[in-house]
Amino acid sequence: MLSLLYIKDKIMKTWEYYDEMASDLSDYAVLVKRLPPGITGVKGRLIDLIKAQPCADGKPFKIHEIILIP
Repeated sequence: MLSLLYIKDKIMKTWEYYDEMASDLSDYAVLVKRLPPGITGVKGRLIDLIKAQPCADGKPFKIHEIILIP
């Protein structure tokens, strides 16, 4: 029983290590600040730009929220 617990612990630690090492773009966020006044359609252009570039697996990026801070 102790051997099985030890093996499970090793597998879990190895899994966590490789999960940290293999990051993709879904692990990141972008904050846009200090946009010049008078620019319109920024949200729409950002969404179009992000959706035009597929992920490594060919699927589109998931956009949860876009917040622009003046």
